[in-house]
Amino acid sequence: MPNLTAVEAGSTTPLGIGRVDHGVEIRFKKFPDSSDSDSDVPCKNRDWGLPRLIRDNKGGRLEDGSGWRIAIPLADQKQNVKGNAMFVVRPVPKQALDKIEDWPK
Repeated sequence: MPNLTAVEAGSTTPLGIGRVDHGVEIRFKKFPDSSDSDSDVPCKNRDWGLPRLIRDNKGGRLEDGSGWRIAIPLADQKQNVKGNAMFVVRPVPKQALDKIEDWPK
């Protein structure tokens, strides 16, 4: 997993490749050397994790249909700060995705 503290806003950094039916877990640490027990886990889906993130998130589909925006809410209670970590999910191969309304129920 890449250290995102060195990534500039607006740049693209691949986080990984996986199967659509596998789970997704996104962890955030305040400091890169913190233990996993100190991590926030604002996003954890056991199976079909990516489709669940897309379905449940209000980030929206990219204009060209090549992916989806995912907003993960974050908060630091000690500093009274909150916001979102924004991700763009692009499936491979790069082909347009159907709108959520057109997905099977």
